Amino acid sequence: MKDITEKTTELYKPSIVAKRLQIAEPTLRKYCLLIEQELKDPNYFLRDSNKQRLLLEEQISVLEEILRLKREQGLTVQEAVTFALYQADTSVTNDISAITASVTDVSADVTATNLPIKVLKELMVTIEDQSNKIDNLVEENKDYKEQFELLKKENEEQNKLLLEKMDKLMVLSEQKNKKKGLLSWFSQK
Repeated sequence: MKDITEKTTELYKPSIVAKRLQIAEPTLRKYCLLIEQELKDPNYFLRDSNKQRLLLEEQISVLEEILRLKREQGLTVQEAVTFALYQADTSVTNDISAITASVTDVSADVTATNLPIKVLKELMVTIEDQSNKIDNLVEENKDYKEQFELLKKENEEQNKLLLEKMDKLMVLSEQKNKKKGLLSWFSQK
């Protein structure tokens, strides 16, 4: 059986991670500190002999998610940290737990109740906005359907009138042709 630590044993220095994430090292330190505070675990990251943090690939993925949430969703750094940790896969947190041997139960600490009320309110506002937009689209769709039905009815009526006129024209044309035929027969005699 493969040891769980075998798949994530490569550690990265902060300078390498900062370059990869395209952020400054002090910014990286700030994010790491916020993660440790959120998890209530100062030993979340392994450290070298100089007490410098060393990061695992899974931890870098969490940092990438934090940056994405901050950039795309407009969350504050603290909100992004909380949300990214909330979204983190339980198996990843368990792997990190096994490697650091100091995270007791991250999955129990990272629950929906840890989401800041502000994030939940923002999510509720977003859901309400989307719901209102859907309601508006449904109403517009009803209006368009009614307009379509009216146009369809008008079109059917116009088609009926056109068919009646064509029938009359055909009858008149046949009558005219019969008269011409009679006249041409009389003119031959």
